[in-house]
Amino acid sequence: MNWSDPELRDALVVLVTLYPVVRILRRLGLKSAMAALLLFSLLIPLLGHFLVALYAVSRKWPALPVPPAPKRRVREAA
Repeated sequence: MNWSDPELRDALVVLVTLYPVVRILRRLGLKSAMAALLLFSLLIPLLGHFLVALYAVSRKWPALPVPPAPKRRVREAA
């Protein structure tokens, strides 16, 4: 096993980044199956990462509700 082999390095990068990309897409409310675009990085390095990023910025993310205002604290007289 030659670690300087470019194809092996590309495959390792795809395997290492697959799970974090799935989690990021889930948190954004997007389809986590689109992480399969990372497999294009095996053909051209970083192409899959570019395609996932392009997918994430081109989709409308779900709107989150406005967080409630913090309650005011009442000061006690000294």
